[in-house]
Amino acid sequence: MESIRSRLQSQQHGWGDHPNISSPPATRDAVVEEGFIWCTDHHKEDSGLSRREHMNTAAPAQAHPVKVAISTKDWTLHKLIASGERFHAVPRVSALAGEALIKDAIKRYEDGGEPMIISDWHRLDSWPTDMFSPEWLLQNGDQRVNARNCLNWTDKEMTLSEFIEKSRNSARYAESTDTERFYGKDATCPPQWEQWIEDGPLPKDLLIKGPHNIMQYLPESEKIEHLMCYLGIGDTFTPAHKDLCGSSGHNLMCYTENNGSSFWFMTESSSASAAALYFQSLNHELDHEQKVITPEELAKAPFKVYITEQKLGDLVLVPKRSCHQVVNNGGLTIKASWSRMTIDGLVAAFYYELPIYRRVCRKETYRVKTLCHHALMALGDELRRVIEDSPKSPDSCTQDTAAEPSPVTSKPSAPAEKHTEQDSRLGTDVQKLLEVFGKIIKEEYSGPSMVFTHGRQAAMSESTVESEPKSLSQTSEATEMTYMACDFCGADIFQSFFECMTCATPEPSRVTDGSVQVANFAAGDPIIICPGCYIEGRSCLCTKMIPRQCRLTEDLFHLHNRVADMLNSGLVVTTLPKWYKAVPMSWIILKSASIRHPRLFEAACLLWEARQSEDNLKKPERSCLPRFAGSRGGPHIVPRISALSCKKCHNAKCFTHIIEFGIHASEALIKHVRDPEHEEWHAFHLMERGKVDTKHQEVKMGEVKGKPVDANYILMVAAQRFTYCHPLSPKTVIGWYDDGYHNPESLTRTTPMTCQLSSPVPPQMTHHGCPSPSDSNRPLPLLWFLLLAWNLHLGGALQMQSLFTLRPRQGRS
Repeated sequence: MESIRSRLQSQQHGWGDHPNISSPPATRDAVVEEGFIWCTDHHKEDSGLSRREHMNTAAPAQAHPVKVAISTKDWTLHKLIASGERFHAVPRVSALAGEALIKDAIKRYEDGGEPMIISDWHRLDSWPTDMFSPEWLLQNGDQRVNARNCLNWTDKEMTLSEFIEKSRNSARYAESTDTERFYGKDATCPPQWEQWIEDGPLPKDLLIKGPHNIMQYLPESEKIEHLMCYLGIGDTFTPAHKDLCGSSGHNLMCYTENNGSSFWFMTESSSASAAALYFQSLNHELDHEQKVITPEELAKAPFKVYITEQKLGDLVLVPKRSCHQVVNNGGLTIKASWSRMTIDGLVAAFYYELPIYRRVCRKETYRVKTLCHHALMALGDELRRVIEDSPKSPDSCTQDTAAEPSPVTSKPSAPAEKHTEQDSRLGTDVQKLLEVFGKIIKEEYSGPSMVFTHGRQAAMSESTVESEPKSLSQTSEATEMTYMACDFCGADIFQSFFECMTCATPEPSRVTDGSVQVANFAAGDPIIICPGCYIEGRSCLCTKMIPRQCRLTEDLFHLHNRVADMLNSGLVVTTLPKWYKAVPMSWIILKSASIRHPRLFEAACLLWEARQSEDNLKKPERSCLPRFAGSRGGPHIVPRISALSCKKCHNAKCFTHIIEFGIHASEALIKHVRDPEHEEWHAFHLMERGKVDTKHQEVKMGEVKGKPVDANYILMVAAQRFTYCHPLSPKTVIGWYDDGYHNPESLTRTTPMTCQLSSPVPPQMTHHGCPSPSDSNRPLPLLWFLLLAWNLHLGGALQMQSLFTLRPRQGRS
C-alpha cells in the first residue's frame, strides 16, 4: 500500500493538467496520445528539490510542433448535428420574444434539465457594444491575464495587450507547425460589466444576486468570486466537465471578431451518471477534467448530446450536472460567465456530487454543507416574517414572533394573502433545506456526551444557547470557524474531522490547478481528514489521528428544531401534503432508524477506536476469506482494522470484499459493532448480497429523475465506480477502495464496476493484498490451505471471533 501511495503522490497534478507518464530517469519527453501532449518530467534524486517541489514542478512548454487536440476546421452546426443519431440542436428563444415567453423557457430549462440559449441580447438598445470591446478592456480592465496554451496544457501569465496581440496574429485554425495557442481563462470581470449584468435587461432569475441563487446567503467573508471572463480564439477549448457542486452555468457572448464563435456540446442533467460511465469506458474520469472529447466519440455515447454554435449576444444556460465542452472557433471572442446555486442544485450536489468528489479528490470549493447551513438560517428568517404577517391561530408557534427581522431580509413583507405563490415556494424551499440539514447533522454527529473541539477535548454542556437569539442567523454565530478542507480529497469541513499534528507539514507548500491555487500548506499545519475519507481507510501517514469537532451539535439541533416548529405551525403554505410534519432533531432520533442516512463520523470514530484497541496493537493483521460466488481473489492477509468477522460464517472479510455485498464500510461498521453475536450482521450481509444490482439501478434512476435515494446505496456505488484518486497532501495514505491513479494510457476496464490494475502494482496482487481477477484461478500457496483448514477445524471460534473487539465508549448512548 505504501508503494502505491508513493506512486499516487509522485503523479500529483492540477485539475485540467495532463497526468505524467513515466519515462526513463533524467529524460524529458513529449508524449502525444489521443490528441493530447503529455509533458513528462523526471528529476534526479540529487536535484535538491523536496518531494512537494517535485510534485509541483511542471515540465517547460515544448518548443516543437504538437498534435492539435481538437479543431473546428470544416465544422458547421448543421454538419455536426447530422453526424450523430443522438445529436440535437440546443433550444433557443429570442430576447426580443417578450417576457412571458422567456419566463416559460427558463422554467422548462430549470425543471427539465435541458440546455437552452436566449439569443439576440446584442440587438437591444441597452447592449454596451463599446464596453464589451477589447479596446475598452485595455483601458479599464485587469491588465494581467492567466492564459493556457491549449497545445501543451501549460499556463502562463501575460499582459492583456500581449494576449490580444498574440490572438489577433494567430491563424483561424491551429496549424501542425504551431507551438502555442492561448486561451484566457478565469479573468476578473470589470465592475462595470458586473453592474450591467445585474442591472441590465437579463432575466433577474438568472443573475448572481437573483432570488433563487442561495450563494448570496453566505457571509461576505465566505463568498466566492464566480463571475469570470474568457478570451479565446479558434481551436482553444475547455475540456469536458461539469460545473461545480450542481451549480447552474450561464455564459454570455459579449464580443466577437472575424466571425468568432464557440461550439458547445452539452448533456441533460439526467445524463450525468451515464456520461461519467462513458468517460470511464474511454479511460478517463469526467471529474478529472482532462479529456477533450471529439464529435466522433460523442456520436457513440449512449445519451443525448445537445450542440450549438454560440454567437454574439447568445446567453448559454447550462443545467446543473450537465457534462459540457466548449471549443472556440474563428477570431477572438470574449465571454462573461457566472454560476448560480439553486436549492435543487444543492440537494443534487449533497446526494450525488459530493460522494464522487470525495472518491476522485476533486476540491469542493462551493462548500455545500456550509451553504445549506447559511441558506437555512436566512430563509428560516424569511419564513418567520411570513408567519408574523399571517393571521394568528391557536396552533401558531409563539416562540419566534417577538424576534426582530433578520438583516438578510431587509425588505418589508407584504400581506400574506398577496404572496401565496411566493410563500408556497418559500415554505417548500425551507422544507428541502431542512431535510438536507438533518442528514448533514446525522453524518457529522458522534454522541451526546462528548465533543472533540478543534485543538482541545472538552465536555459538552447541556445547552449552548443561554437566551433565544433574535434571528436564526445568530443561532450558530458563535461557532463559525475559519475555512478548513480535507487534506486528502479537498472536501469542506463543516463540523467533524480527524487531525494529526505528528504528520504536520514541515515546510510551506501548495497544490495548484494550473495557475489557480487548490491547496496551500503552511509550515506546521496539521493533517486534516474528513469523516468520509477516514471511514474508507484513508488517513495520515502515521494513522494516529484524533477526532475533532468545530461546531456544537446542540446549536445545530436548535436551528433545525426552530425551523421545524415553524413548518409544523400550520401557518406556512407549501406544496407538501397536509399531513407532512417535520421531525424535531434529538439524540434519540439520530440513533434511531427513522433517518435513513450514513452515520459517517460515528462510524469513523468506531474505526478510530479499533485502531487504538489492544487486539489491533497486538495482532495488526488477519486473514480475509471471501468464500462467496463472484468474489475477486482468494484468501489474503489484511490489516486487522480493515476486516470484519462473522461468527455465523466462521470467517472474516475485508471491506474491499464487503463492498461487493453492496455494503459500504460506514454501514457495515455500525451494524457489526452493535451486534456482538453477529446474528443481525450475518442476516444483513446475506440479504444485501443479492441486492447489489437493485441498488445500482435505484441510484441510477435517482440520478436520472433528480431525486434523492438511500445515501448508503450512493456511497456504495461511488466506492465501486470511482476507484482512482490523487490526494492533495503527500502526508496521507490511500484507503481500501482506492485502486491507484487513473492512467489513461494503460488502464483497462472490464465493466463499469470492476477494474484491473496496471503496473507498477505487481501483476498478481493488488494493493489490498487480493489476487487480481486475472490470477484468481492460480493455485493458492500452502499457507492459505493451512489457514483455511485451521479455520474450518476450529469453527472460527478462536481465530475469527474477535476481530473487532472494542472497549465500550464511556458515556455514549
